[in-house]
Amino acid sequence: LDEGRPVVAVLPGSRPGVMARHRAPVLEAAERLAAQGVQCVFGLPSEEARRIFVNQSGVSSIQGVVGETHDL
Repeated sequence: LDEGRPVVAVLPGSRPGVMARHRAPVLEAAERLAAQGVQCVFGLPSEEARRIFVNQSGVSSIQGVVGETHDL
């Protein structure tokens, strides 16, 4: 992370149904924040969730943390 830029922790949930319902609006918000120079770090329950939220987002400034959400 770049210490000179603001960071937002995003916690989209851990249940598959909740994550599926929230995916589009959460990614849209993260893209808007990224466009303003904000770094988004997603706290995620699994590598599958990382693939869905981070790898498929197309936003390079979004990062994912799996299994360490208490550190966010």
